Amino acid sequence: MHDHQAETLWSQFLSLGVDGPLTGTRLDLVAALQTDWGTWRDLHPDTTALFTGSTPSRDNYAGYYNRGSAGILGEFNSDKQLGRKELVLGVTENGDTKAFPLVLLQIDGVVNDVVGGLSIVVIGDPSGKTAAAFERTVNGRGLTFTTKVTSEGGQELVDNQTGTTWEPLTGIGISGELAGTVLKRLPTTYTFWFAWTDFYPETKLYRS
Repeated sequence: MHDHQAETLWSQFLSLGVDGPLTGTRLDLVAALQTDWGTWRDLHPDTTALFTGSTPSRDNYAGYYNRGSAGILGEFNSDKQLGRKELVLGVTENGDTKAFPLVLLQIDGVVNDVVGGLSIVVIGDPSGKTAAAFERTVNGRGLTFTTKVTSEGGQELVDNQTGTTWEPLTGIGISGELAGTVLKRLPTTYTFWFAWTDFYPETKLYRS
């Protein structure tokens, strides 16, 4: 990643300037949700979408996703705990890192955990295409979460302390004592296992 003003090269994973005038400068990460268009549109039906003037007929990276190869640069830290192309949601807090495989999040639905001393909840979508992480402390009160299936076959979160129901991928309280409260979304990295372990070889790994 290269900026035009200072002409510095940046590491996306480390959010750090690695060559140029701003070497050593760290960027502030902004929490965002990486998902598919259908899920995003369901969550935000009034959204505005960027249209560049044409719609691609195919994904040029489809072959790369399906091959076992790590790509041109390859991998530097071969960690066999997962397949190299397995998708994970990476969380970094206070110098501590942990990876959550999307396939396990799809099965488990919700994980209450602690990373770098911060109490977090990680939520997987039933489609297996996306996941999100939030702080699970609200107004100084620690919450633990479980999932429930709605009458329409969707998924909701419920915290065990107040019985509030939450929308999983937005962290918005939708009914109960904490209705209207929004959980703080955490910056995460949605990536392949080989890439995550190249930058964070000492990472912890979530197991069901």
